[in-house]
Amino acid sequence: MPTHHDLPARPDLMVWGYLDATTPPVLHVESGDTVSVKTVPAGGGPFVHPNAAAVPPEFADILAKLPQLGTHILTGPIHVRGAADVTLDVPVVRHGDADTPIISSIFPGEMRSLSLRWTIYDPANITVPFHDVNSASDWTTMLSAMENFGGPPQNMMYADDQGHIGYHAVGRIPLRGSAGAPTPLSPVPTAAVGPDAASHEWAGYIPFEELPQAFDPKDGVLATANARITPDGYPYPITLNWWSPYRTERIYKVLETTPGKPLEPRRNLTPADMLALQTDVTSALDRVVAQRLVYAIDHTAGPLKNDKKLHQAADLMRNWDGNVTANSPAAAIVDAARSALWPMLLVPKLAPSLAPELAKGTDLSKLPPSAATHDALLWKAYVWGESQSVEEQIVANAPARWLPSQYANWEDFLAAVTDRGLRDAKAPGNLATWQFGKANPVDVPHPIFSRSKLLQDLIGVPTGTGVQPQSGDMTTVKQVSHTFGPSERLTVDFGDLDRTTLNIVLGESGNVSSPWYMDQFSAWLAGTTYPLPFSPSAIHATTTHTLTLVPR
Repeated sequence: MPTHHDLPARPDLMVWGYLDATTPPVLHVESGDTVSVKTVPAGGGPFVHPNAAAVPPEFADILAKLPQLGTHILTGPIHVRGAADVTLDVPVVRHGDADTPIISSIFPGEMRSLSLRWTIYDPANITVPFHDVNSASDWTTMLSAMENFGGPPQNMMYADDQGHIGYHAVGRIPLRGSAGAPTPLSPVPTAAVGPDAASHEWAGYIPFEELPQAFDPKDGVLATANARITPDGYPYPITLNWWSPYRTERIYKVLETTPGKPLEPRRNLTPADMLALQTDVTSALDRVVAQRLVYAIDHTAGPLKNDKKLHQAADLMRNWDGNVTANSPAAAIVDAARSALWPMLLVPKLAPSLAPELAKGTDLSKLPPSAATHDALLWKAYVWGESQSVEEQIVANAPARWLPSQYANWEDFLAAVTDRGLRDAKAPGNLATWQFGKANPVDVPHPIFSRSKLLQDLIGVPTGTGVQPQSGDMTTVKQVSHTFGPSERLTVDFGDLDRTTLNIVLGESGNVSSPWYMDQFSAWLAGTTYPLPFSPSAIHATTTHTLTLVPR
C-alpha cells in the first residue's frame, strides 16, 4: 500500500546550490508513494529580512550550516527504490574564475561549442537591495542602495516629489583583460585556446560611480528606450549592440516641444500625456524610407517605370506623416518594402549562389535543405540592434558599393525592392484598401490551452486574444510586433499618487473562466488604461471585490 512521507526542511536534508550524481539520497521511497517536501526561500544574504528577529529560527539554522555552492536551497534528493538513476551530464568549463555551462551553437552547421559567462553565475552578485531602495529618501540614498544591485544591468530612472530627476545604469558590467585598460569587445566569440584568450577574460566590473548617469539635466528631460546611453569618449566598453535611436529621439522630441512653441519644453505633464507618449506610433525612420521610395519610383527608368501598382504605392506614401496607424496603407507598403530590402542587399554579396533564385522571386525560406549551405545562410545572421540606423543611411545616401550589380542605379533598385515587398506580402490589387494593422496583427495565445484544439473546444470560451489588428512597429515608442509588445503601461503622478494608472496585457488571472482573464486586453490594444489608487481611502473607494487568502 502506498505510503506518505514528510520531508522537512533541515540542514542535513538540503543542499545550497545544486544536486549532482554524488549527492546521497536523503529519502528512499517505493514507487507510488507520495511525499510532502518542505522548502525555504531561495538564497540568503540580501534575500533575508534585515531584522534578524523576523527570520524563523529554522531558516536561520539552515543559512548558518549549509555551504553556499549556488543560488537556490534545495531539499533532497529523493530516490525511488527499484528505479534506474538518470544522470544528466552538464558539461562546464573553468571560464576565468567561474564555472560556465557549455551550450551548442544556434547557427545551423556550426559544430563548435560556446561557453558564455554571465554575471549571475558569480555568487557575489546575488544581491537584492530593495529593502534599502524602499527606504531611500533622495537621489543620494537611492544610489547608495542601488550600488549593491548585482543583477544584470538595468536602466534606472529616478524622480521625486521635490522635482528632481535622474538616470543611472545599475548592475554589474564586466571589464575584460585589464580593469585599467580594458580590452575592446569582440563582435564574435573568441577561441578558448587562442593567443588572445586571456585578454578577453573578465578582470572585474565597471565601477558603479563610473556607470552612465545624469541628474537634473538643464532641459528637464530624461528618456531611455534601450538606445545608446554612453557619451562620446566614454572609457569603458559596454556593448556593440545598442538598439536603434528612433524611439528615444521621438520621446525627447515630444517632451522638449510645447505645441505651438517648438523651442520650449513641455511642462505640467499629466498621466494622460505620458500614456499618449507610451502609445505614440510616429516613426521617423518609416517616413524617411517612404519619401526615398517615392523618389525612386518617380524617377526609375528601369523595367518598373510604368508599373501602375508601384505608382499607386508612391501616391499613397507621398504625403504620409509617418504615423503607423492600424488602418494606414502607406505604413503597410513601407513595412513590406523594408522587409524585402535586406535580403535584396545581402544575398548577392554574402550568398551569390542564391542571387538567381532571389531575382526570380523565389521565397528563399522554402528552398530545399541542399541549397541552404553554411555560406548561403550567412545573410540571415546579419542582424543587430542598430541595423535600422544603417538601413536609413544606406537608403538616404545610396552608396555605390552597396548597389547590387544587376541594377543601373538606386532608383531602379529601390523600385524593385518595393515591388518585391508588395509581392512577398501578397498586397491587394488596390493598395488603398490595404491596412497595416491587418498585415501586422497581434495574437496572444494562452500558453497551455493554445496547444490543444480539443481543450479549446471542451472549454467553450476564448482562450486567447485571436488575431487583432494593431498600430505601431519596432521603431515607434509603442514598440510592437506580431509576438512582441509592452508587458505593462504604468504612469505615476508624484504630485498625486492616486492619479497613477496601470494596464497589463491581458488581466490579473490566467484562468480562462475568470472574469479577470483578458479583461484588460481591449485597453492594452486601444491604448487606454485603468486607475491604480495608492492611498487607503482611494483604494477603499474604488474596490469592487476583495479576495482574502487564509493560511491553513
